[in-house]
Amino acid sequence: MGLEAPREVVLVGPADGRYMVDAGATTIWERWDGWTAERGFQSAWMNSFNHYALGSVGEWLYRFVLGIDQEPGTAGFGRLLVRPHPGGSLSWARGRYASVRGPVASGWRLVGGRFTFSLELPPNVTASVRIPSDDPAAVRDQAGAGPVTVAGYPGAPGAREAVFTVGPGVHEFAGPALTSYRR
Repeated sequence: MGLEAPREVVLVGPADGRYMVDAGATTIWERWDGWTAERGFQSAWMNSFNHYALGSVGEWLYRFVLGIDQEPGTAGFGRLLVRPHPGGSLSWARGRYASVRGPVASGWRLVGGRFTFSLELPPNVTASVRIPSDDPAAVRDQAGAGPVTVAGYPGAPGAREAVFTVGPGVHEFAGPALTSYRR
């Protein structure tokens, strides 16, 4: 798995997930300061080096920021619901999720009121792709085709999204950004 984040979501020091990686970690620690160069290891009684609680932040980044999720009622990542949630101070995000069927890559960028989104799906995977936009009918895929439908976007009251259905491969989408959701 991999996730790149803009500077706005990266901390510095022991509370930064990068700190754990720089210290040789391959999992998320129970304590932010489970090991430090100054003190070494914390107490063995409360020092799990494979802890899920902090992984919920990772889930939020993959599911909401990148938009990678399963269609409701499905299992095994054969049918995905891909719905990125751009907003706040973030102007871009990019990452890759190692699903049981192969890697799923997602990335987006907000530039000058325009939203661009890329998605790569492994073989035998389909997705309903939902692109939030002030004008969802104007969103286009890489072939210039418009959405199959327009729907309400649950990420912001009154907002709408362009809906596309795609299969395996690389897909690109672009159109007007959802400016009502940005701060």
